[in-house]
Amino acid sequence: MARLIYCYCGRCGRTYSRGGKFHHVSKKIGSSMKSVGEVMSIGRTFEEALQKALRMVEDTTLGFYGDNRVVNEEELRNPSDKRIFMIAQAISNGYNVNELNSLTNIDRWFLMKMQNIIVQQRNLEVSSPELLLTWLP
Repeated sequence: MARLIYCYCGRCGRTYSRGGKFHHVSKKIGSSMKSVGEVMSIGRTFEEALQKALRMVEDTTLGFYGDNRVVNEEELRNPSDKRIFMIAQAISNGYNVNELNSLTNIDRWFLMKMQNIIVQQRNLEVSSPELLLTWLP
């Protein structure tokens, strides 16, 4: 069974099979290539790979989650290093996939996968809040 490598960037997400795009990449390059704005992570699902990629960007980043900040639609419209976190916030505040698609032009498939992460976060908050206390600020 071939493994898939999910590569996510702030503008789009693409799936490459093992040995594809990253076949001849030097092993000296780290997982966070800040000069080109890419992060590579490997996971069995897009959600897992996205969480890993976001946690690799900075030591203080806990992954894709929303807190109690106000959503700034201008930040959603314009690609930036913080837009992914504003998308998490928007999903937490009740924005649906179609609204986010029209604001960000990110494909609905990726937005639905991001929504899955927030849904799981909410499920944990309800069923096992003590688990969240160990990793949320």
